[in-house]
Amino acid sequence: MRSKSRLWAPALAAATLIGCGEGPRAEPSASVEAPPQARAGELRAPDTQPTPPEAKATPAATPTDQAPEPSASAPLPVFAVARLGHAGPVTDLAWSDDGATIATVASDGEVRLWDATSYALTRTLDGPPGEHRRVALTRDGATVVANAEHEVRAWDAKTGALRHTLAHTGETFAVAISGDGATIASGGADGLRIWAADGAPRHHVELRGKQVASLAVSGDGGTLASGWDDGRVRLYEAASGELTRTIKTGADPETLAYSRDGTRLAARSGDESFRIFDATTGKALAKIPLAHPLAFGVGDHLLLGTNTPGDGEVEVSVIDVGPAQIVRGFLGHEAGITAAAWSPDGNTFATASADTTALIWAAP
Repeated sequence: MRSKSRLWAPALAAATLIGCGEGPRAEPSASVEAPPQARAGELRAPDTQPTPPEAKATPAATPTDQAPEPSASAPLPVFAVARLGHAGPVTDLAWSDDGATIATVASDGEVRLWDATSYALTRTLDGPPGEHRRVALTRDGATVVANAEHEVRAWDAKTGALRHTLAHTGETFAVAISGDGATIASGGADGLRIWAADGAPRHHVELRGKQVASLAVSGDGGTLASGWDDGRVRLYEAASGELTRTIKTGADPETLAYSRDGTRLAARSGDESFRIFDATTGKALAKIPLAHPLAFGVGDHLLLGTNTPGDGEVEVSVIDVGPAQIVRGFLGHEAGITAAAWSPDGNTFATASADTTALIWAAP
């Protein structure tokens, strides 16, 4: 869902926040440039506009806000250091905790793996197309999982070999994997399914008439957070499948993210806001309006994407959750932002977009 308004610092100040496979293909290399000097206290990038993207034909089954695919030779936006491209809208991305691998997935079904230092494409994995494709990596980047229509696929990231195909009886909307790879979780129209690393089914949670839209695994792999379309986040013990807590979010939680230390859980909802909860007690800590796909970063930053009305671009805002202030805004995407992720060291972050790209940015 795209925001109708812009997120401004005054709105934030009102909130209180507590501190099977294939080898590499002959694809164009990612665009890479050195980042410009950061400017302290800047709320958005300077008014330097990138060269308009070149038009390119795209698959028919694409979101309505898709933009033409940018040219590989087009200048990078201010503060961007690399552009990772797909043939279709990029629906999700993930950054491995060891900092070595970035995974992106697009609505055309392709999962692409990138070297997180050189931003070179290292492998392409094929899957069925769909608008709800999601992707996740283990801590060491050795295993990549992605949902595809009525199933989830798990690959060996190094060889590209397909390890498992995990079946659902309904369409899938979310996938997650624990850092050690011991637990795979997937959710969709038929509820929540939890799998062992070898693909064996552990648990199936099905609530009549309810769907799972989002998933997140705690850093220690012990807790699985699932966002359901009844406006609730349900926390389960990953090993036993036991329900440990239910959190009412007030609106359907479309995106979930744990803080790095596991003490907080953020939920972005369909009412165009996000809420932060104590991950242990479920107590609401804050509500901030007009948030888009988010990710907790090093130093307790939140990464948010917000639509900028009138100029056709989309602004990404980095929010310091301590003082609840915008640290900097970033302009460059030309269609809705679908996902975001921080590098483990906090020096860079990535955003995925329906404009067929993922952009890597120098963090403020």
